[in-house]
Amino acid sequence: MVEQISPRLRVGFNAKALDGGRLLKRKLLPPLTPPQAGGIKLALVGFSQGTMTALNVGLRRDDVACILGYSGSLLEDDASIRTVTHKPLVCLIHGEQDDVVPFTSMPRAKELLETQRIDVETHARPNLGHSIDMEGIMIGGKFLVGSVK
Repeated sequence: MVEQISPRLRVGFNAKALDGGRLLKRKLLPPLTPPQAGGIKLALVGFSQGTMTALNVGLRRDDVACILGYSGSLLEDDASIRTVTHKPLVCLIHGEQDDVVPFTSMPRAKELLETQRIDVETHARPNLGHSIDMEGIMIGGKFLVGSVK
């Protein structure tokens, strides 16, 4: 998904996001009581590599209600996307002028997620680089409120 980034930087991005995912799974997010047993559902929110980590973890945990990602990417490719075990709601928000994680990562992520019948909404933010603007915060807030009911 980060194919337009130099190979050296791509390896670093992927490694850090995967390391973060392992830490998130092992230490920060122990398994919760299953939602069908009255347990709670999580909302995962990330920016940049945090988005990569949230997607990597959240697509494989059944206690995740939704994933909100800003200026990030999907680490999956055509083969690994088939290992997804959970289908939370996903909202991706990305600046069209992002010079760190290419804007084209967002439509590619949407395309791959939709191959697995995952509901994805995307929002392009004009004139925005690798950042989050107030409109993106408002969009994300509405998404979260609507997703964790």
